[in-house]
Amino acid sequence: MSDTVYVQEGDILDYTPLADAKAGELVFLGTLCGQVVTDVEAGELGGLRVKGVIRLTKETLTDLYSDGDAVLWNDTNKTADPAGADGTVGVAVNGGSSATDAHVYVRLNS
Repeated sequence: MSDTVYVQEGDILDYTPLADAKAGELVFLGTLCGQVVTDVEAGELGGLRVKGVIRLTKETLTDLYSDGDAVLWNDTNKTADPAGADGTVGVAVNGGSSATDAHVYVRLNS
């Protein structure tokens, strides 16, 4: 008998928030970052996307990201921020982000 049992793919995990959560919000479960899939009420079961590529607004246009750079989160401003202290969302992909880009594309949990 195996010591392990396959449970699910893991792209979207079950998530029950303590407070209402809106689709698109980022949630940190320890070091794991996920994006709320659909609006979910407090105490109800919803989904948390933990794999894939998402687009985030940058804190400032001058914030530069190269492919593979860690992308940190500023939860107060809801932005990707090199000085963000609220967790690592993932890594920059799709060419990173230049000083003329308002957004950065991020591979979740890389």
